[in-house]
Amino acid sequence: MGNCLASQDDKKVIKVVKTDGKVLEYKTPLRVHQVLSEFAGHAISDTLPVIRHLRPNTQMHSGCLYYLLPPPLPSSGSGNKLPVASNPKMEHGSDGSGVVRVKIVISKKKLEEILEKGVLSVDDMISHLQTGQSKDIGNGDESRSSTVWKPVLESIPEGNDVNY
Repeated sequence: MGNCLASQDDKKVIKVVKTDGKVLEYKTPLRVHQVLSEFAGHAISDTLPVIRHLRPNTQMHSGCLYYLLPPPLPSSGSGNKLPVASNPKMEHGSDGSGVVRVKIVISKKKLEEILEKGVLSVDDMISHLQTGQSKDIGNGDESRSSTVWKPVLESIPEGNDVNY
């Protein structure tokens, strides 16, 4: 009872763990690119959390555990962040001066506010959008309209202060 027979072959095996938990076993000698040839776009790391990816010509050592990492997913963008500027394009005018075209994503309400104020400098508008501040661009009188509503809180009686 309680006897265990272990094989010495485990020391000559390289183990690679996939993201689904399956363990792949390879015989030595082995290089990273040989494993990656089966998994296009993947990477291999020797640590979790991933500090670095191993280079394709790195020799893998027996008895060590390696991790197969899937290719990075294309970022779909976060739903609550709006891009301020994307894909700036440089166009050259006839006089050689460069003109930058910038696409800006803003809400309809913010656009109406900007159009109501009239002519603004582009620098002011872009810096305002980049900082994400809620202050208005324009007169100081209009700055009160951008303050956030907060409810008035009344004190709550406790203990002996309660009057029924």
